[in-house]
Amino acid sequence: MLVEIFSLPPLELVDYEDRDVVEVRVDGSLVWSVYDSDPKDATLRGSFKDCYRVDALIKLAYEAGKRKEELEIVKKQVSGDTLWRT
Repeated sequence: MLVEIFSLPPLELVDYEDRDVVEVRVDGSLVWSVYDSDPKDATLRGSFKDCYRVDALIKLAYEAGKRKEELEIVKKQVSGDTLWRT
């Protein structure tokens, strides 16, 4: 199982008014994301709604472990254009 964790590089945060993004992809599929946004939207029902999916991430890792899959975690900083295009 390949888990990729994407965020913006520090220099690009300035272009996005210091609003960051974190996306988690498992084997290439987006499964979880959190975005800094307007403070009124920065709630568990708004920009952080995927926090409710933590159980799904745990289950994915657990099932992969049962299948004896190797777990690889890679952290990457990528352009916001790349994150929001995919």
